[in-house]
Amino acid sequence: MVIDRNYILFSSALSELAAQTCSVGLGHSESELFMKRVYDEYLLTSYPEPNVNWIKSIPLDVKSWMVNVIQENFLFMNKKPKWVGGASWRFIDDVPMIFISQIEFESNEIMDKNLSSGDVLYIFSGRNYIDDGWELIIKMIKQDKNAIGTSYID
Repeated sequence: MVIDRNYILFSSALSELAAQTCSVGLGHSESELFMKRVYDEYLLTSYPEPNVNWIKSIPLDVKSWMVNVIQENFLFMNKKPKWVGGASWRFIDDVPMIFISQIEFESNEIMDKNLSSGDVLYIFSGRNYIDDGWELIIKMIKQDKNAIGTSYID
């Protein structure tokens, strides 16, 4: 297996900017196809090859290009997610889904007895294109205010 150092530097820089600008986390394996697509698009530009100096400072023109890619791809219905744990996102193949909303499970007798208070569900939606049109896909992420970790719900 060959490790592409430039890809690692690029994806690290893009991940950092995504977290800063749009509350997007790109560390989950579901984001790999998106990262690969964006990296391949970047290689077609005249921007410089990623290098180790990007760890301290991404060139302004590259940063501007990356922020534009992030803002065009990571959409939300009304508001960005407010993560209780680490930022994340859901994808259909190499396409980021649209963030719809988040629901916090309240702490009350019903929830405490039957479910789990403190859970927060993040709801994402997108189109999965099929032969004669598309189908609506809903995916979720669950985080718990009282525990570390993220669960992915399909």
